[in-house]
Amino acid sequence: MKKFVLMMTVITLLLSACGKDDDNTNPTSGSYVKMKINGRSWEASSNAVAGLSVIDGVTNATIIGKANFEGQESVISIIFSTAEGITEDTYDLSDSDDAAASVTKIDGKTYMMMSFSPTTSCVVNITGIQTVGGIKKIKGTFSGKFLGPAPGDYITITDGEFSGY
Repeated sequence: MKKFVLMMTVITLLLSACGKDDDNTNPTSGSYVKMKINGRSWEASSNAVAGLSVIDGVTNATIIGKANFEGQESVISIIFSTAEGITEDTYDLSDSDDAAASVTKIDGKTYMMMSFSPTTSCVVNITGIQTVGGIKKIKGTFSGKFLGPAPGDYITITDGEFSGY
């Protein structure tokens, strides 16, 4: 679990450090991540990744998007792994020791879902896997409840969609 938290932190920091791009162009074509955070629309297209990798026999799913959200550069990161492989299926990350998710810069705060926290959740439904240029890319939906920096400070993510192709 520690390696996932570290990996997610590094990826989030790298995306946060990227220069500002036009993130809100047509999110329904090409790579994109979009969702509603407490009912407010969030969309990333030019800075979105959704794919699979295999390292030492473990399959890793990575879903990342960066967007300007209400005047702040915001990043969502969802990362999970399994030794059994990842297929078109539904994954409840709350039940996994090898999963973590975060959303940064929402009202100036970072919100997280960690598998060891019983008050948070994240469900990812992979509806497609496609190999593009030798790289496995995924698409699907997600939702969840992420904890903020203070007890009782949560965001609810609904209508989440992603595509790496």
